[in-house]
Amino acid sequence: MPPSGDQLPLIPGRVGRAAPVDPAAALPVAVVALAHPLPHLDQPFDYLVPARLDADVQPGVRVKVPFAGRDLDGFVLRRVPRSEHPGTLRAIRRTVGTEPVATAQILGLATAVARAHAGTTADVLRLAIPPRHARAETQVPPAGPAPPLPAAVPLGEWANYRGGPAFLDRVRAGEAPRAVLTALPGAAGGGPDDPTGWAALLAAAALTAAAAGRGCIIAVPDGGDIDTVLAALEHERERLDPQPPPEWIVRYSADLGPARRYRAFLAALRGHARIVVGTRAASYAPVRDLGLLICWDDADPSHREPRAPYPSTLRVLRQRADLAGAAALVAGHGRSVDAAHLSGTGWAKSLPARGEVLRARTALVHVTGEDWHLERDPAARVARVPGLALRAARDALAAGRPVLFCVPRAGYRPALSCARCRAPARCRSCSARLASTHADASPACPTCGRTEQRWRCAQCGHHHTRAAAVGVRRTAEEIGAALPGQVVRTSSGAAPVRTVPARAGVALATPGVEPAVAGGYGAVVILDTWVSLNRPGLGVAQDAVHRWMRAMSLAAPDGRVIVVGDPSAAPVQALVRHDPAGFADRELAERATLGLPPAGVLAAVTGRGPAVAGLAEAVRWPDSATVTPIDPSRLIVTGPGEARVDIATRIRQGLGALATAKRPLPRVRMDADVIDEDAVGEVNEQHPPP
Repeated sequence: MPPSGDQLPLIPGRVGRAAPVDPAAALPVAVVALAHPLPHLDQPFDYLVPARLDADVQPGVRVKVPFAGRDLDGFVLRRVPRSEHPGTLRAIRRTVGTEPVATAQILGLATAVARAHAGTTADVLRLAIPPRHARAETQVPPAGPAPPLPAAVPLGEWANYRGGPAFLDRVRAGEAPRAVLTALPGAAGGGPDDPTGWAALLAAAALTAAAAGRGCIIAVPDGGDIDTVLAALEHERERLDPQPPPEWIVRYSADLGPARRYRAFLAALRGHARIVVGTRAASYAPVRDLGLLICWDDADPSHREPRAPYPSTLRVLRQRADLAGAAALVAGHGRSVDAAHLSGTGWAKSLPARGEVLRARTALVHVTGEDWHLERDPAARVARVPGLALRAARDALAAGRPVLFCVPRAGYRPALSCARCRAPARCRSCSARLASTHADASPACPTCGRTEQRWRCAQCGHHHTRAAAVGVRRTAEEIGAALPGQVVRTSSGAAPVRTVPARAGVALATPGVEPAVAGGYGAVVILDTWVSLNRPGLGVAQDAVHRWMRAMSLAAPDGRVIVVGDPSAAPVQALVRHDPAGFADRELAERATLGLPPAGVLAAVTGRGPAVAGLAEAVRWPDSATVTPIDPSRLIVTGPGEARVDIATRIRQGLGALATAKRPLPRVRMDADVIDEDAVGEVNEQHPPP
């Protein structure tokens, strides 16, 4: 029992009566930011610093503080001599370690990101600062003396881009150039046998910044890309003189596990790591003397944060570059509308590839319709692939080279319909679309797991289903039948394949997990382009071009790319001309005309009816904002780009008012891709498979 006889401290989550506290002699008040997501608590609070904690309570340190009868986590912002609060201050309970994890640069970034996304600083700090792992703090030593810097970093791939050498020169000089770059087609490179490609491009830029005594962050979509960039960095590092220590380069991503991620965080915080390579979590890494921020493939969906306040990697890195006065590079095989906006506003400069190099490295692209080729080639009818694509595949296989088929859907038959009336086959429990996992499988619901042993169509009463969509595993069976005797490999998100041998064979992959091959594929076939285009959403065309350009980059320069789709579609034409920048510029111009992101603001408010209506009433909307109710559970707010912070601030104030009144809160997402959520996952059946 506590000495006071008070039992409250024994109750989990409760705080007992405050005991007298001897405050610190100097700067006895700590300003603390609470790590709590409620909007009305997104403000600093003053606490007394006990004399026993005087040495430990420093700016950036985690603390436990009493608040409303509970102990909450928080971060010390600063120490001050007195408080403006008229009442009695409570004292800090204890410190959680002594590491100043919330540095000034991270706090400034978190505040800026929260303001721009109508979120709270606590939500952003949760994304930026990993949970503490006490053992890791003893495993990372304090920073020692800086090692000697390399004299120079070779240009390598940068010589193939107009303005590329000048960009590196400015980075080396400690300036802050910003560039947007469409990478040349080809393998990732960076290995001992191929010191070229996009990974070597990023490695040279990062080592140039590090050689100038500056830090660098490289954000990529997934773990496979991290491995590729790390291999390129190691290859380039070993060529430098003097050779930088391996500790200069660290991997940082959320999937490392608590201990390894916190060690990587501390390595950057304490100055060991000069180059941090990771997924979207790396955009918040506390790298010292930050000089260069790189975002690779910013259009990839993995760069979109699924947790509040939903910031994208590119927007975080852009805000951080502005705050730190650092250089920035946005690169990819395609070009997003956001990257085109940065170039169009003058924030960044475009660095195009040299024409002669681009022509030498780009495979020839053919576009074929679907119907007349199927009529002329019986084997193509069986394989669901036009004759031109099959001939290109057979020619590549005959030459001993691998072939890649890009399939937009995973699974076997990911969507089923009634065989008689074509009505969607739905689960009786949750109404999700039914699917089948193999040829003889009963219809099953991928959402709730229910198997429909005796399914019956709700429209016509029929008992049989047909495939309304064909996935990668079913397509592999068809391709195997059309190309007998070949080894067929499938790669999907559930079972990715990173590389395939550089010999005759067939690979089928869903978007984002296409295997790489040394020397490139002899043929790349992009199937079912209508699936990628006939979906709801603002960024559908951009996403389709992004996927296709990434697949096209894997083709050998003397290989062929076959696109199965409508030759007149603008995204297909961008692929044929290898002009993702021009396509992005046209998309940007159309969006600007309509006031859509990134030129304008588009915020989506979703939730239960009372929560959405409550926010609409609580916010004093500016004259520049247009509020459009979609239905009782959805609200859209649009406005000009320069009103973004104003609109976000007013939404935050409205959320704070609702939280104070203990009313339900809706979900707010800035830069929303407004879609019909009920249509997500539905299959467009304008072109059903045979």
